[in-house]
Amino acid sequence: MLYSTVREIQQMNISYWTKTSSTLWCEAELHAYEDSYYIAESFNTLSSIMIILIGMYDLIYTKRNNYPYTIQRISACIWMVGIGSTIFHATQGIIGQWIDEIFMLAAAVSYFIALRETNSSKVSIMLWLLIITPLITHYFFIFSFIFLVVVIISEANKIVNTYKINTVNLYTGIILSAIAIFFWIPERMSCKSGSLSDVCRFHALWHIFSALSTHYFHLFICECYADVKNISDQEYTIVEVNHYYY
Repeated sequence: MLYSTVREIQQMNISYWTKTSSTLWCEAELHAYEDSYYIAESFNTLSSIMIILIGMYDLIYTKRNNYPYTIQRISACIWMVGIGSTIFHATQGIIGQWIDEIFMLAAAVSYFIALRETNSSKVSIMLWLLIITPLITHYFFIFSFIFLVVVIISEANKIVNTYKINTVNLYTGIILSAIAIFFWIPERMSCKSGSLSDVCRFHALWHIFSALSTHYFHLFICECYADVKNISDQEYTIVEVNHYYY
């Protein structure tokens, strides 16, 4: 049974936290509280710190280089995802899960808004309603996140085709995301003691590669903003010069 290990541990009173989250990862099922009375999933908790560090780094980078608030908000959301993920995996609590999932959706919405504004397009405020779906059910969260990923890819493709922006950071982020998903899927499908997903702690690797992918997606959006702004400034200068001569 999926939850037997955690329940047995809690019945034996060797864990500090009571599980309230709606999902359970392989490390929790097979190795809950092995390393600490206070930490349910050691590897998943430690790897979540990677997300915090990348969020902090990107936030500092965007602030120092005076990028607009819409871009700074992305890294702030990623930082909060890391905090939520750390709490979630350390405690197996619903509060940590909600923080993790809500800010994943907030980061995705922020990515989309930043891309749309770069392309001088408006975004409906109704899109922000998607961030409350984790409060309803975990499956609504998954559907909302997949939907946002699709619209982000579509918008990024429009910008690349319109402004001929360098796509190195975009494709690097996509490759890293694909690697992260490669670890996430088998971890969810098969969790047996001694299996590859158990030995290699696939969910921790998902954290590391997905965190790195957010960094490169963030660099791509910063590049979009800088390139489009540069093109707009050049067009404005040409208009001013033509007005001066004619």
